[in-house]
Amino acid sequence: VKKTKEYGQAQEYEADERRHKGSQKGLPLDERKKGKGKGKGKSQLLALEDGDPFDDEDPDPEGQEAEDEEEEWKKVLSKAKRARDQCNSMKADCEAALEAADKAKRVTKASKKDTDGLMLKLRGKVQALKQLLLKKEGAMRLTKAKQLLIDAGAVAKEVKEETKELNQLANKAGSKASKK
Repeated sequence: VKKTKEYGQAQEYEADERRHKGSQKGLPLDERKKGKGKGKGKSQLLALEDGDPFDDEDPDPEGQEAEDEEEEWKKVLSKAKRARDQCNSMKADCEAALEAADKAKRVTKASKKDTDGLMLKLRGKVQALKQLLLKKEGAMRLTKAKQLLIDAGAVAKEVKEETKELNQLANKAGSKASKK
């Protein structure tokens, strides 16, 4: 703040105070609020299980295990629904991109065959996901169901990349020399 005749010391102090309103710059270190830095907000407990440290009662491991597995199945089934829907969507997108690239005459027989092979893999994963959703826990073990989700995600990623490439081929402009 400039010191001029118009501003007295009191006014200068108020202007300085307004500038730091909400800020703690002018306060001594011991009066400032302590913020939480990275990793300092959570207390570090060395207990093996959550709960009251003074509680001598043993938790029921078998009952908890059954609940955990039931929760895992719920999560896996909800993820399977989402994966099935995404795979169906990607399959439709890839078919449309293949058709567009084929119309533009940018697809070779080999690349079309590769794309069809990918689509076949994706259809197989979609069928497996449908079976999992129909039979639920009776279809397969939990570890196998999780592996199916991972595999379906990997195939879906490949199909997505292939779709992207086919869309680029379909939208690629031809050279002007070849149009004459």
